[in-house]
Amino acid sequence: MDDTQLLESSRKIKEKIFSEFSKIIIGQEEVIEDLITA
Repeated sequence: MDDTQLLESSRKIKEKIFSEFSKIIIGQEEVIEDLITA
């Protein structure tokens, strides 16, 4: 594996982690909103 492939794969991993984190954060915000409006 050369440097460009390495960079590309680490970028994809970071994007995946970021999107998973976003889902968790968005999910928590929805739960909090439900608690507030309840």
